[in-house]
Amino acid sequence: MTRAVRAVAVVLGLLAALLLPGAPGQAAAAPAAPYAGHLTVGFVFADDGYDTNPFWRGEFGPTTVHSHSVSGPFYWRVTTTVLTGQGRVARINMPDTARRGTVTVTVVQRPLQPAEVSISAFDGWLTGRSTTSGADGFAGTFRTSDGHSGPIAALNDAMMARPAQRTAAEYPFLATVLSGPHVGVPVVGDFHINQVDTLVGGNFLSSGGIHTVIGDTDGHLVLMHLRDYGAVVGIPDTVLGARVLGGTFTGPAVGDSGVWGSVRTFHLF
Repeated sequence: MTRAVRAVAVVLGLLAALLLPGAPGQAAAAPAAPYAGHLTVGFVFADDGYDTNPFWRGEFGPTTVHSHSVSGPFYWRVTTTVLTGQGRVARINMPDTARRGTVTVTVVQRPLQPAEVSISAFDGWLTGRSTTSGADGFAGTFRTSDGHSGPIAALNDAMMARPAQRTAAEYPFLATVLSGPHVGVPVVGDFHINQVDTLVGGNFLSSGGIHTVIGDTDGHLVLMHLRDYGAVVGIPDTVLGARVLGGTFTGPAVGDSGVWGSVRTFHLF
């Protein structure tokens, strides 16, 4: 097994542990209508200038089932559920930027595969697609109609009810680029993150160099912008007693996106 394949396996396994309840490898019963409820969402304008606030948070739902269909032969059933509801998002500390309107969440479930989740919201201003998903949420990438892009994640109330985790810590990580000019390239690096209240800051060390980190956290969704690199969204959790952090990222090249995961090695304060 090559190093690249091992990196992919580790990262995807960690993200599955973050988003899927129960012990690793244990199949969880899928809800009748995944994500048909209140969702907390966070995303980052990865392409924004350093002197602006690229962090957005909001709420989707509760959504209701708009349509439900099953297709394919009996041995390969594909279920498609379309959910609609109302939502609101705004840049952090900038309530005048708030957007409100209809949110459509489409969930496609194929046998033995994570659900594929796509989002269309606010009259088409925000569209997104999952890279990884589970019973408690999903993470992926987004684009806006005015040209912005970056990583996005949404969590249900069960995940948000877990104890908040501080991110003032050292997080070595593994990542892999799933799409873009560097598809298939594994990335190994390290986060040095300090946290004051909800503010995140520190350094991001990867094979591409050292980059300054700014960000925001509520202990459940960690939003980070890396100057001259891109952005990451992280979901902190505890897996088998270890503090972990993982999610999706965009950058460093235009079009690059992928998944990453890490284990906290020590707590700074």
